[in-house]
Formats: sequence, structure tokens, C-alpha cells
Amino acid sequence: MSEMISNSGNGSPPVLATGGLPVLSGGHGALRPHFMASTGQAPQIITAQFVLHALRQWWKVATPCGLLLAATGALVVYLMFRPVYEAVAWIKIDDSPPYVAFQSRDDSRRFAQTQMELMRSPLVLGPVVSQAEIARLPELQKREAPIEWLARNVKVAPVGQSELYRVTFESKNPESAAKIVNAVVDVYFSMRSRSDSETKQRVIELLEEERDRRAKEVEQLRAVVRDLTKQANPERTG
Repeated sequence: MSEMISNSGNGSPPVLATGGLPVLSGGHGALRPHFMASTGQAPQIITAQFVLHALRQWWKVATPCGLLLAATGALVVYLMFRPVYEAVAWIKIDDSPPYVAFQSRDDSRRFAQTQMELMRSPLVLGPVVSQAEIARLPELQKREAPIEWLARNVKVAPVGQSELYRVTFESKNPESAAKIVNAVVDVYFSMRSRSDSETKQRVIELLEEERDRRAKEVEQLRAVVRDLTKQANPERTG
């Protein structure tokens, strides 16, 4: 049984609606329940046919907009992009230092590492920066410490396990990069050649000194032999 609820307006009894839900009616209006209709169909998904249909409808608008955006992006990249050029010089560094008369027993790794650091040291970069052609380069004119800046940017690296090494420098100006690498290599080989010449000259001087010392020793030994001969055969000497 359903309970009767009186309305404060006119006291009329409630009316049962379909489904057993009461509908209250009275002088102040009626309150009716709301039912959501359900079709039982799944939500529509985007299909290839739908995409083709959209393209047919909007291609006249989308194509010019896409071309305009692409052209704008290409222009921005062209104006902002600055290519970087790398100059490379290949050199050969022996595993052991050259010698004239006496082979050095220094570690070959230490010798090669010393040559690599020498190319990035003020001993080489100082003469490089002092060259007028290098000093006029824009990359160096705006540097307060050009030698230190070159030491950080000039790269020397071995090629595999060989005796070949790559000397590289990167710049936005290809001519500047090539000039700096060539100057570093030229100064290095000039210093190395001068050092080798000085080493050879020093070795020659040491050999000449050793020759003179040995000649004196030989002369002294000959004098001793002559004295011993005189003492052993006094008749012959008389």
C-alpha cells in the first residue's frame, strides 16, 4: 500500500505515475520526475571516412595556412641559424722521441701526451696570437685573453691506436678556422724542428767532448806503456 500524502494547498491526494513514482500536484504547481532517454548505441568514433570528409571540406583553407606557417618557420630558421665550420689538420707524432746517438727510455705515452699539451700551451699559442694575420681575426679581437680562449677551443685527439692525431678548431667563419689550425700546426712543427736541431747539436757537442776526453786517455795510456817498456828493457832504450 502507498501512503497518502496531503498537499498543503488543496489537500488532494498524490497520483502515482508510471513506474510507481508519485507525482505531487497542488496549487503551487506540480513536481514531475525526469527520465533520461537511452538509445543503447555506442559513442561515434573517428574513422578514415570521417577524416577524408573533413579534408575535402577544409583543404582549401588548411593548405594555404600550412604553407604560410612552413614558410614563416623556414625564414626564422634561416635568419637565426649560423653554421659552424670545423677545420682539421692531420699530423703524425712518433711514439718515442727521436734520437741521434742514445735512445731515450722515456714512456712513449708521456711523450705523445706532452706533444698534445704543447700544441695547446702558451709556448705554441703565444707565437700564434702574435701573428698579425691571426690577431686581426674577429674571433680573437673580442677576447680579453686570446691565448686561454684558444687553449680551450683548439682540440688535439689521437686517431684510434695509431700515431696520427687530429688538430681541430670550430668557428662560424671557415677561413678563420683554417687559419688558426694552420698557424698552430706550423708553429708546433717549427718549434719541434728547432728543438730537434738544438738536441742534435747538443748531442754532437757531447760526442766531441767525449772524443777529446777519450783521446787524452788513450795518449796517457800510451805514455804509461812506453814507460813500462823502458823499465822492462833498459838495454833497448839505452
